[in-house]
Amino acid sequence: MKLASLLVSAALLASPLAHADLMQSTNNLLSQDVSSWTLTRAANGSGTGIDSNEMIFGGVDPHYFDSYSQTFNTVIGGTYALSFSANIHGSYGNSLQTLMNGSNIGGLTNGSGAYNETYNFTANTTSTILTFAGYNIPSWTSVSNIGVSQVAVSPVPEPETYALMGMGLLAITLKLRKKKQGQSSTALSV
Repeated sequence: MKLASLLVSAALLASPLAHADLMQSTNNLLSQDVSSWTLTRAANGSGTGIDSNEMIFGGVDPHYFDSYSQTFNTVIGGTYALSFSANIHGSYGNSLQTLMNGSNIGGLTNGSGAYNETYNFTANTTSTILTFAGYNIPSWTSVSNIGVSQVAVSPVPEPETYALMGMGLLAITLKLRKKKQGQSSTALSV
């Protein structure tokens, strides 16, 4: 009976532990050094630069966006969370767009103040390009504290997990069968 309890406990504990490493959130997948990002300046003048590890968007024409981009590795089908802080000065003539592989996933237009943004996305390639594109006339917008982390992985259980679960179920079945046989023999003796 003690052996059966131990087997059941082992089976129940083994399943989540077998994949604990896959389920933990991966820390920031991006370089924290803003100078390592690729800067593409607007065609019609630009007030963009880097200051204190922040991306700065200025600009002189609302039809032209400066952009910063970085490529990072992803797992196809993996779910990721992008988070960043934006500080927009001025209340008109500004726009900040967030793009993944060229597709817009969110943005702020004619905003003012501090924003903490979070966007979730599912990767469809093994390499993803994150781009921030923006302008701010006549003032400036900054982006900082950028992070991308993997938030969900759908792990496939290992054969060992199935074996432990099977042993636990077998132990429960044997215990119930033994208990049932004990009750039958007691009923016959009465």
